[in-house]
Amino acid sequence: MLPRSARTIGPSWRGHLALIKDLGLILSKNHKLKELTVDFVDKTLDIHVGACWNNTNRCDFREQLREAFHEMGKVHSVKKVTILGLPKALAQELKNRIQSPPTSFLDLPAELRNVIYEQCGDWSEISNQIQSTLANWTRKGFSPPYPGKLKTPTILLLNKQITHEAKSILRAKPLRLTYESATGMNNSRETISTLRFIGVDTIPHVQHLDISVEVWEWMYSFSRFWPALASTHNLKTLTISFKDILRKNFLQSGKKYPDQTLHQCLSGLQLFRGIGCVTFKGDLPDAYTDPLKTIMESPKGTEKESLPALKAITRNGYEVDI
Repeated sequence: MLPRSARTIGPSWRGHLALIKDLGLILSKNHKLKELTVDFVDKTLDIHVGACWNNTNRCDFREQLREAFHEMGKVHSVKKVTILGLPKALAQELKNRIQSPPTSFLDLPAELRNVIYEQCGDWSEISNQIQSTLANWTRKGFSPPYPGKLKTPTILLLNKQITHEAKSILRAKPLRLTYESATGMNNSRETISTLRFIGVDTIPHVQHLDISVEVWEWMYSFSRFWPALASTHNLKTLTISFKDILRKNFLQSGKKYPDQTLHQCLSGLQLFRGIGCVTFKGDLPDAYTDPLKTIMESPKGTEKESLPALKAITRNGYEVDI
């Protein structure tokens, strides 16, 4: 601690708290301290660390002080600790904690916490919920039996620090959406809405999205999904795998584009910009996906690119402009 004569600035509440938090962050990672003294005595601060401390009134400064010393409490294994200027109970609690060896989850090294986050945090089972809803939707004259709000992973409900740390691990994982069957889907009104399983507040957190469509009727659903995703996304990678037994029908000999309905459902991909890497797999022709890939990987704010004005195939086999 610098002597008072060496200080270059006057007492600052925000400065004190920033110093405490930064010290806690630095020393909690690694230190060789044998002695630590914290001198928080200053007449301009007495109202918050003295008279105000045990009052029942709301005091933001008091709460900020608690948060700052929570960071300092992550420092451990210091043999001699002296704390001046804090309420007696807080000073003793902080002293005991700093002198003790690491004991809690947050005392673990960040590298080890990240391993635990990797194992415990994952996206909700959206694909299973979608397939279950479709299987239970036996009366098409009524709305699909959508489930309630999907559960938030418990790891994100513990406290602010754990939530912040775990989210960064979660965002690095791909959100995988698999659409396996689509029995009875004949138009867009008879499909399950993906937006009922992925809230608009979740979309900006997804950085890697992997979509696998195994029956082409699911494409009806995406005509509503693409605009919501495109407007708020922060995607770094997007992979779309499309497979269907009717491939030969919409890729007739010499034809370069999919059928008209499929194009109408996929055309919303033109709304995307700024995706780092786009990958198409499966049964979509390169002549269709290559321009889409170029458009979607172009920088945000670049709106001039569009799909070439080629031909599509109707259900009856006719060529139409798209």
